[in-house]
Amino acid sequence: MKTDFSSMVKAKKIATPGIKRESGFLYFIDKKGNVCCTMAKKFKTAKEKGTKVVAETKICKKPGCMYYVDKEGDVCEVHMSRNGAKKKKRTEKAKPEIKFIVYEQNGKMHLFRSKKLLLAEKGRNFTISEPTTSNKQYGVWLSYESKRSTRYKKTKKFVKLAKPAKNIRLVNKVPKKYSY
Repeated sequence: MKTDFSSMVKAKKIATPGIKRESGFLYFIDKKGNVCCTMAKKFKTAKEKGTKVVAETKICKKPGCMYYVDKEGDVCEVHMSRNGAKKKKRTEKAKPEIKFIVYEQNGKMHLFRSKKLLLAEKGRNFTISEPTTSNKQYGVWLSYESKRSTRYKKTKKFVKLAKPAKNIRLVNKVPKKYSY
């Protein structure tokens, strides 16, 4: 069953050069408004590169319109529907998320410390490992899912701490008793 898309989209012919289309070639309108063709990628070899002008039509392209060569070899213009999401303003773009790791440092006196973390993306499902050493550094592994575009991706980050540390947790704001 073939679908006739011409009834759904209102295309108008703006030039009638009557190009004879050959199979294996792609036809398009270049920046200067001329009809050009190039060999399709699956047929192209290393020797055959570039495009050639088939017809000089000198079409002035309008923004928001798409141009193509139809079956009869004529140039058509169609208004594109742009119903997608609007572009975000610069102020709405992703800002780093700020979290703090707070912990107690054991020793002669109990010291309460905090460490500021800048996470590149929004995160969820945070887990903190037991204190370990990695590359001769003392700290903890912070595992979380970071939001990238519309999907969440697992991320792991090593956070250095002063040793020895206990009661380690992740918070959004630093309590007053913790030194920063």
